[in-house]
Amino acid sequence: MTTAANKCDGRQPSCSACVNACCDCQYKSRANVELGDRERAERINKRIQALIGNIFSLAQADQKKLIQNRPAPKHEELAETVPSLDIKEQQPEDNLSLVKKEGGNLPFKLPSGWRLIAQGAGLSMETNIHTLGELYTTLQAIRQEISMEGSPPMGKNLGIPQFRPSKGRMNKSGTMVDRLTFHRQYGYYITSQDSSLNPSIKKSGNNLSRYPQEVLDALMQLHLNCTSQIPIDKQTYLWRYRQGMLPRPLTYAIYACAALHAYRCHAEFDHIDYLEDLADKSYGLARDLVNFDDIRLITIETLMVMQYYRAGTGHIREAYSIFGMAVRMAHTLNLYKLCSDQRASLLEREACRRLWAWMAWFDMSYVIFSGYKPMLCDDKTQLLKMHVLPTDDEGAGDFVESRNLIIQGLQNGVKYALSKDEPDSWDMGLPSPRAMKLLDDLHQWRAALKPKFNVPDRAPTLEGSDGHPKWTTRHRHLYLKHAQYYIFLLTIHKPFVRGLSPPQNGVEDDDEEEEEAGGFSFAKQAHDICTTAAFSLTEIVSIYGYVNDYCMFTQLLDGLSSVGKIHMLNAGILPGTRPVNIKPDVRKRSLEAIERIMQVLSNGPIYKLTHARTMLAIALVLSQFTLA
Repeated sequence: MTTAANKCDGRQPSCSACVNACCDCQYKSRANVELGDRERAERINKRIQALIGNIFSLAQADQKKLIQNRPAPKHEELAETVPSLDIKEQQPEDNLSLVKKEGGNLPFKLPSGWRLIAQGAGLSMETNIHTLGELYTTLQAIRQEISMEGSPPMGKNLGIPQFRPSKGRMNKSGTMVDRLTFHRQYGYYITSQDSSLNPSIKKSGNNLSRYPQEVLDALMQLHLNCTSQIPIDKQTYLWRYRQGMLPRPLTYAIYACAALHAYRCHAEFDHIDYLEDLADKSYGLARDLVNFDDIRLITIETLMVMQYYRAGTGHIREAYSIFGMAVRMAHTLNLYKLCSDQRASLLEREACRRLWAWMAWFDMSYVIFSGYKPMLCDDKTQLLKMHVLPTDDEGAGDFVESRNLIIQGLQNGVKYALSKDEPDSWDMGLPSPRAMKLLDDLHQWRAALKPKFNVPDRAPTLEGSDGHPKWTTRHRHLYLKHAQYYIFLLTIHKPFVRGLSPPQNGVEDDDEEEEEAGGFSFAKQAHDICTTAAFSLTEIVSIYGYVNDYCMFTQLLDGLSSVGKIHMLNAGILPGTRPVNIKPDVRKRSLEAIERIMQVLSNGPIYKLTHARTMLAIALVLSQFTLA
């Protein structure tokens, strides 16, 4: 199927949507992103000017009858007089007169707070409109009220499937109002305070007043420590939050993201049984109140927290679409250049660097783990290094240094993911050149983890006694990075493990003959490497479970699935596609490792995650085995 038949309308939520719709994508580069945004802005302006022209043509027909000398307007009259668009140059005050609604002369009800003013031979309007979304929604409501031709189909949902509006998104007349419909048709979202999306007039019960304030405050603190972009000053951030200075959409999005994270990964919140409900209601409030016309860094942060939550709930396509909006705002604001802008202060530059690094982490994660195209940076982008500031506490300092290293490791994975079109050497029974290059890069990257993030000789404990170091946030990030290294090892070598993949072109047979003759066998070497990586990951998981720290577990579950397959193959539980010779001690250790993983997953809050419960289902298979 070719893409020539359908041309991209420039309003697709992401590159993948253009591809899925067989459209010629306009977002192949940052230049095209800016071009698409400019063209979309021009189309928006033309539509709004057409609406304004229609309304003015209606008002000007009876202009002579309506114009009077400007009186001091009464309070009742202000509720029926119309808003300011400033389309004409301001005239002297003496030439201004107020146009009032008289009887049924105007064919529509004038919005509250609007005034229509005569300026010489023309008209001007004063409004209480602050955003493009409010302006468009109000003008559209007027246009529909007078039943003009060409009114947009309010009831037709053109959004992508995962954005189907809920039953709560119904206005009083029963008409479906979906922001994605407007986004796909008109290029932007509707965020008017008077629209049916306002939670104050919805009957869904989205009210957080029934939740204890101390729980909400604890969630804010948890966000700053675990799921944020690492603010340059946590105490100042908390002070702004307590003073009500954070935008409400951001606050609600943080509640949602932190509540979901606390529910799944933090045992200290186990006594709270309403975290899921709190997360769902908070996200609904954030989604309904966020202003997509407000292109600022704080809006980017809001969108990033929102997509973090949606990714955590398994709605990856929706999360990626929201992330795309944040990326386009970042390109509009030249966020990458702001990170090195010498005209800005040190704190401003560092704040931009941390926001950019946070976005880069998600961008590369979408590429590696979900198969999407990079939107912010790719394998050739020069990564920006964050710096530890005097305002950072110990945990924030560890987080900053850890994220610097983690995005370096992820960029290696991006190189591997984006080079899949290169010719492979699978027919030789060896990894492709790109896989071997990734392996070399990973070895160098792991060497860069020393000395601060080097694995200690003895596993840390909560108390730190008997020669064991005390568990800190540094250990939390340390083991995550080493786990990432072993997960990549499994990704490269697992396809060559005999017993997990069928023979290809007789390669396994030749390899087996070489092994029996005492020669080199890459399949055996790959199996040994995967076994070592599986035991290492099991040890890391056991340490996390021993100290009851599940904060990073959501990033380990996919790797644990591969670990489980290797252990079950070695333990004889998983029937291999090819005969595999397993030593008795390896079989016994594999059974013990499986039991350890199952114990860690079943005893922690991560058990609430569906993925973890699915992995625990293999415990039913283990019930028929006993340790030798």
